[in-house]
Amino acid sequence: MTKPGIVLIVVYIGRLPALFPLWLESCRSNPGIDWLIYTDDRTPYDYPPNVRPVYCNFAEIKDIFQRNFDFTITLDSVTKLCDYKTAYGDIFKEEIKDYGHWGYCDLDVIWGNLEKFIREYTLLSYDKALDAGHFTLFRNTPEITQLYRKGAEKGLMDYKTVYTSPEIFAFDEWGGSRGVNAIFLAHGKSLFYEKLLFADIEVFSRNLQTTRTRYGDSIQEEKQKRKILYQYLNGSLYQHFTTGEPHAAFRREEMYIHLQKRNMVIPPHLSPNSFIIVPPNQILGREEMEPLTFEVINRLGTLPGLYWANVLPYLKKRFITRIFKK
Repeated sequence: MTKPGIVLIVVYIGRLPALFPLWLESCRSNPGIDWLIYTDDRTPYDYPPNVRPVYCNFAEIKDIFQRNFDFTITLDSVTKLCDYKTAYGDIFKEEIKDYGHWGYCDLDVIWGNLEKFIREYTLLSYDKALDAGHFTLFRNTPEITQLYRKGAEKGLMDYKTVYTSPEIFAFDEWGGSRGVNAIFLAHGKSLFYEKLLFADIEVFSRNLQTTRTRYGDSIQEEKQKRKILYQYLNGSLYQHFTTGEPHAAFRREEMYIHLQKRNMVIPPHLSPNSFIIVPPNQILGREEMEPLTFEVINRLGTLPGLYWANVLPYLKKRFITRIFKK
């Protein structure tokens, strides 16, 4: 059977998140992309044809990873899995050999029209497209798939150091400008990363602002947004927002939304084809033809401010860390 050109790999050990059924439905709306999920959660979800679960436990995952290296790796916790994402194309090379591109992604996202954005921004023309661990694409060639091994040649992260230490290096992203993205640039490979096509929600933002307020090519534009909602409608995702301009609401299409460290409240019997995401952590049903007017956005949205449910645990962790370091 002929396979599509893109496969995304997820390794997730533990109970799959509450957002997972919506994640699956957003995958279903992107039939030209395949997903492989390695998981020990055997809940009988309604998997679409383009998402294939592979059931295995943490010990089996560690054994699969170890077979790819001629030294003893360190993988003692599920949080360390993020550093191994860069090697997924190498580790799972047999499973992805028929695809032109492979990548990795997270489960705390809801996809919009991925295929549209991939075409519009010609992401498959790059050796590596996008720089974040929640969604990245690679050209599936031996050179590109194994480039993560070449950091030491350029004075950057050595994969052996990363994979023999329990420390988290953020190797799958920039890693203090020494991770896989820096390795690609140092070796002269093409990398799409300066334009943020997705809504990566700030962990400490109550009104669902994105990380575009800090970097990317639209910092000032993003900072002007006041009340923000997101709408998922029949496979497409939109950000709706106000700017302080009287009775004016605006909309932009997003490739996906990343809801990191946000315990989303999802009502039962929600239609997976039409819903809105409102601050700070709710998903609400929405009739397909019901417009999101200025009045609706102004009523359901929240002005910029701190999301204390995430701020307080972070401050507590920092305090404890400093106490034990003394």
